[in-house]
Amino acid sequence: MSSEVLNYVTKAQEYVPVDYEKFMYYISIAHHYAEGDNSQITNVLVELANGYYAFKKYEKCIELIDSIFLENLACGDAKFDLMRLQGISLGNIGKLKEAIGIFESLAREDSVEVKIMGLGNLGWIYNLLVMDGEKDEYVGKVITCCKEALRLINPETHSKLWSDISINLGTAYWYGTRSEKALEIFLEAEKVMPEYPKLLNNIASLYVGLNNNEMAQEYLKRSEKIAERQNDLCTMGHINRIQGWLAETLIEDYMMAKEYYLIAHDYFLSIDALFEASTCFAKNLELNELINKESLCLLSQKLKTKYNMQSVSMVLGEVVIA
Repeated sequence: MSSEVLNYVTKAQEYVPVDYEKFMYYISIAHHYAEGDNSQITNVLVELANGYYAFKKYEKCIELIDSIFLENLACGDAKFDLMRLQGISLGNIGKLKEAIGIFESLAREDSVEVKIMGLGNLGWIYNLLVMDGEKDEYVGKVITCCKEALRLINPETHSKLWSDISINLGTAYWYGTRSEKALEIFLEAEKVMPEYPKLLNNIASLYVGLNNNEMAQEYLKRSEKIAERQNDLCTMGHINRIQGWLAETLIEDYMMAKEYYLIAHDYFLSIDALFEASTCFAKNLELNELINKESLCLLSQKLKTKYNMQSVSMVLGEVVIA
């Protein structure tokens, strides 16, 4: 890129992902100076696509990448990176089957890095379908893709990627009701990334499912310390959601669970994680029903006890009078 284009692209990057208007202002100037040079235009458009993705403008990201491919402006590594970005954006807006087509194409490439990119993201998309109720069809596919990707990755040089794919693999075993195998995979990943909150949260969740409150709390505390240090609001949301699940299932304290889900909802809402926020809101509605039923049950028992006590008093009174 020329110095002028690079200067404005760099300025635009400074506002990602905090100020969308300023990002667009500087990237537009960069685009103006790049006009007439396809190489520079491509670089600017790639940065624009990355910006759209960072600001969660997934539809705009997908449309832009379509136009880049239509005009044959991308080739080589840039093409594969854009395909990955488009596939992830499609996954984030729920167009999972379209995303699968992109990642399957990447997984067929000869390049090991591109193949890993495809296999790893296929595991993620397949897991979303598993969570959406299509467990029987996709659990096996997640396991196959993730195992193949992990075989190609050196955990010492690509620790986060290796851990992310391990998380997807463990999650598949978890949904396939093989909790002990899932825990084994997560704990192995922990050796590689001991301070990865996403992984620690998954281990905590597994311990909740295994009715081990003590270990679940230990991992949640570790995750919370890291999240607070990094000001990671998304992780804080997940931590409170897990605490809510723990309070609901292991302790059966619905009021406490409701508090945790409300906190999680606010964290997710603050970062525009609307799906997660709506999930927590739905849990609160469920808990309200449970609390109301519990309250009615207690009230009914109290009324019954009071009625029985009055009956006993009347009987005793009659005996005394007699």
